[in-house]
Amino acid sequence: MSSTPSRSSDPPPGSRSSPRVSALQAMKAAKKAEMLRAKLNANLANLVVEQDNKEEEERKGTGLVYHEDMLLHSCPWDEHHIESPARLESIWTRCKQLELVDRCVRVQPREATESELKLYHTAEFIETFVKSRDQEAGDVETVCSGLDSVYMCEHTDRAARLAVGASVELVEKVLNGEIHNGMGLVRPPGHHAMENTPCGFCGFNNVVIAAKAALERGVKKILIVDFDLHHGQGTQYAFYSDPRVLYVSMHRYERGRYWPHLRESNSDYVGEGEGAGYNVNIPLNTVGCGPADYLSIFHSVILPLATEYQPGLVLVSAGYDAAVGCPEGEMLLTPATYSHMVHTLSSLAKGRMVVLLEGGYCLPSLAESAALTLRCLLGDPCPMVGGGQVKESVLESIRGTVTALRPYWSCLQVWDVVSQATMMYGGGGEGIFRPDFGFTPPSSWPPVVFPTRDYYLVYDQETAQYWDKEVARLVLNTNLVKVDSKLCLVYDKEMEEHHDDEPHPECPERISRIWAALKSAGVVGREGVIRLAIGRLLTKEESLLVHEEEHWEKLMDSQELDQEERDEMAEKLNSIYMNSASVKCGLLAAGGVLSCVDQVMSGSSRAGLAVVRPPGHHAEPDEPHGFCLFNNVGIAAQYAVKQLGVDRVLILDWDVHHGNGIQHMFYNDNRVLYMSLHRYDHGTFFPGKEDANYDMVGEGAGKGFNVNIPWNGRKMGDSEYLLGFHNIVLPIAYEFQPQLILVSAGFDAAVGDPLGGFKVTPAMYGYMTHQLAAMAEGRVVVALEGGYNLATISECATQCARALLGDPLPTLQVEKAKDSAIQTVRDVIKEQREFWHSLAGQDKLLPLDVTGCDGEGGEVYGLDVQLEQLSLGTSRSLVRSELVKQNEETSKVDDITDVIKDVATFPPHSQIDNILMHEKSDDALTSENAPNATPDKIASDDPPPTIPTQASSPPCPGT
Repeated sequence: MSSTPSRSSDPPPGSRSSPRVSALQAMKAAKKAEMLRAKLNANLANLVVEQDNKEEEERKGTGLVYHEDMLLHSCPWDEHHIESPARLESIWTRCKQLELVDRCVRVQPREATESELKLYHTAEFIETFVKSRDQEAGDVETVCSGLDSVYMCEHTDRAARLAVGASVELVEKVLNGEIHNGMGLVRPPGHHAMENTPCGFCGFNNVVIAAKAALERGVKKILIVDFDLHHGQGTQYAFYSDPRVLYVSMHRYERGRYWPHLRESNSDYVGEGEGAGYNVNIPLNTVGCGPADYLSIFHSVILPLATEYQPGLVLVSAGYDAAVGCPEGEMLLTPATYSHMVHTLSSLAKGRMVVLLEGGYCLPSLAESAALTLRCLLGDPCPMVGGGQVKESVLESIRGTVTALRPYWSCLQVWDVVSQATMMYGGGGEGIFRPDFGFTPPSSWPPVVFPTRDYYLVYDQETAQYWDKEVARLVLNTNLVKVDSKLCLVYDKEMEEHHDDEPHPECPERISRIWAALKSAGVVGREGVIRLAIGRLLTKEESLLVHEEEHWEKLMDSQELDQEERDEMAEKLNSIYMNSASVKCGLLAAGGVLSCVDQVMSGSSRAGLAVVRPPGHHAEPDEPHGFCLFNNVGIAAQYAVKQLGVDRVLILDWDVHHGNGIQHMFYNDNRVLYMSLHRYDHGTFFPGKEDANYDMVGEGAGKGFNVNIPWNGRKMGDSEYLLGFHNIVLPIAYEFQPQLILVSAGFDAAVGDPLGGFKVTPAMYGYMTHQLAAMAEGRVVVALEGGYNLATISECATQCARALLGDPLPTLQVEKAKDSAIQTVRDVIKEQREFWHSLAGQDKLLPLDVTGCDGEGGEVYGLDVQLEQLSLGTSRSLVRSELVKQNEETSKVDDITDVIKDVATFPPHSQIDNILMHEKSDDALTSENAPNATPDKIASDDPPPTIPTQASSPPCPGT
């Protein structure tokens, strides 16, 4: 153990004076803020149709839709078509194998009504499917040759109507409060289907009609997240000018070379009219993207936008064609990654979420990915997800999306920008990001007649068998945690005997009020919640894991002193009081946290909540400090490492005061990552040390494993904490891959606290807890630290417990973040990014917006200039095809060469292992010391077969 090195009395590096404004400016700013708050509160009040108290309810069941008639839809002239009934059958079989189906609330699907279909589609579109009921296969194929990547049969209309009807039914039941969330195992898929044109393996547009039905119900805001590999242009068109729907799509694009070959799939298509800023495209220009790439997109773009938007309903277009082994995608997402993406979204809209199946064509990875998604919706912990570095190409895609959207969203202001003049005159060099609007669709696109056979990508038998084998290894090594209880609780009334002889904020009522609130909320005594036995006392051996022996001896000796002598002893310490029961209460508090850790790491409980006092995070290795006697969480972390064999422990300290004691205990230790969000005020806020600043990053082996997020100023709230959490905490935590998470849960940053001066809501504490629970297979222990408004801390602790149980959470209070908080986050990122690659996205400055950008990124393409000048509307494909024809002689675009170039960038086997492996085997927890197996690992001595080129068509239609 080591202490943080002493600091000089000079101002801390990077410190700035607090901004000062005139009295008039202050009055104007206050009035403007008041008006903004009133507007926001009015909007939030209308997020759902009917006001309810869902955040006070226990979570209800998960709805599940499946109907065998949807298997009847098949291609009559191509028995090998990849959008086959086997897709749905494989998912259903895997869900039953994992015993998920019987845990769900079965929702009976029905055919969509004509009026429901006409919420989006024209009568002509609908009639196309109706006619296919009675047409011969040859006639249907002729019709389909005029459509892009569509087949129909006599059962297509029935299956497509069932898919839409089932989607609407799930949404209705979620909005009615009959189920908590739901998953639709539906086909044909839908997100490519346009208003008047079938497209891309799709029937009717299931997610669009479900969203429009919800809007008719009165839902004010809907978030649609589309993680299918292909851009869901049909969904984009449906809501392009509608601010009631925020549509987010991350898709393979390759500057238009990848299907659906649309210019408007790029990041600068952000919506129009009132919908400007509500269409979000993250176009991927490379293959081989893995978990780190997709999670970076979520942390940098999707979660910030979603939490600022505050939807009343979340819909997911769940395509699994970016999963490992899928020939359509050539990506490397593990099945576990999908559960993490869904989990991050499930805290929104009070849990109102419906996931609808779209694409995915490698049956083993499709089945596993969909099953783990359903498992997540049921509230089971997410498996560990593989690590790896974020590709530079993906970082460029993120920067492009942020550049396009930054003018519309407060949460993106944390990205620093350069002036338009610098962009225009080419200044800034490599440190300036320049958006890439290059667009090079295949020269033969669109064809006069669309192919109806052999137009989709497949692997040869050898390659397919190889990927099936790798997926099987992945499935085998993914640990699906099963525990006896969801949550264990620690509370011992005896800890209330520690009290001062005069009124003091750290009072016994702190834990008694929290415990009463947990009982009132139905947490105590609930099925799946257990209360651990009381009375475990910290031992000397356990204390010496982080404290010096002299610290132990002084506290033990204090028990023999009279009260006057104890008072004299406490007076010599910083902010400490003691009575005859104080030391025993301290031993009980630290012992209670250890009991939680043992319970969680043994696999008996998924998570723990320790309602303990006195708190601990200020206690130094050599002395009590700041209301704290023993460092409860510090001891627990070292106990997990030394006694339980845990390799990586994350401590998140969200107490308003910096946890100086914990920082000092692990400052040179890379096994414990300490992250603290705290009020700093340039070193003047308690504990008043400059080592709470952002530039204190650890030393020796621990360099980079100490992360301080120091706020300067009063009244920081949800917006500021979201800024730090999304941009720093989550990216670093996911890159660290903890096996145990300990939370130093002080609630003195909460609204109304007499010491903190901040205004974080109980909802925010629930939100942070929910997001943390996606990691470490759900092994999270929340231990009480500070917090001195009794009503507020009771609600905050309750929301943490509800988050760990998967209950609906209240709505966050999101405003524009304070400028000082934005600067703090930038400072932390700049300081930490040399240690954490997940922060590399902000290595470059962005242009103010996309206006005036020349559209040329790292590569120059022959059609860029001409295509940029188009005002692309509904006839854009025709215009583009004419331009492509005019430039065929000069562009010399060869479709087969495009595919070969894609394949050439696919990572070799060693890179695949690095992306998919969570860690080396010698870093894994063994079954002897922890309950989890090595997760998300693919390891094989077999060399991969050569990935074949495709002989027929350009990359490639399909949902």
